[in-house]
Amino acid sequence: MKFSSLFLLALATSGVAASAQTTPSASGTKVYLRPSAAVIIPGDDFEVGAGGLIAFGVQFAGQHHLEVETGYLHSDIKNSSYSMEFIPAVINYKYTLSLSERFSLQAGITAGAMYQKLDLSSYGYGVTGETKSSAAFGLNAGARFKVTERLALDAGAKVLRIGETRYTTEGDVTIFHAGLNVRL
Repeated sequence: MKFSSLFLLALATSGVAASAQTTPSASGTKVYLRPSAAVIIPGDDFEVGAGGLIAFGVQFAGQHHLEVETGYLHSDIKNSSYSMEFIPAVINYKYTLSLSERFSLQAGITAGAMYQKLDLSSYGYGVTGETKSSAAFGLNAGARFKVTERLALDAGAKVLRIGETRYTTEGDVTIFHAGLNVRL
């Protein structure tokens, strides 16, 4: 329920932003919003999970992007009735390589935190565990297809190294996303 509410809010915001008429700045800086559906692969102890992400970004000096991204991802723990909530709070830097007027590739680095919350409600207690956080850093890559001047399809992946918490073991978390990039 949390994911669907977040995703619908992001899409509604994107639609309003896409219909708004703004004048681009003289410096060539472009501000955008990127809501995405996402899949998370948190490691050997977890099932593949799903959720949503939203990023607010700035494109500057032509090929450079800086984004602040967060979201909500949910995964079940293997061989258990428990589940885990993942909430990334990261900054993405991306460099864009334009292959044509409409198609481009991106690659960069990601750094921030990963918040993890163990959900014990399925065990019958109706409570959730406390939230634990750890540093998260890694690489990101993706592709973008420009539909109009203000709207693009965006897909990508990031591999994050996260530190050990009480709930998970230290290791890599892979997140795939696909969504819209709406220039504000």
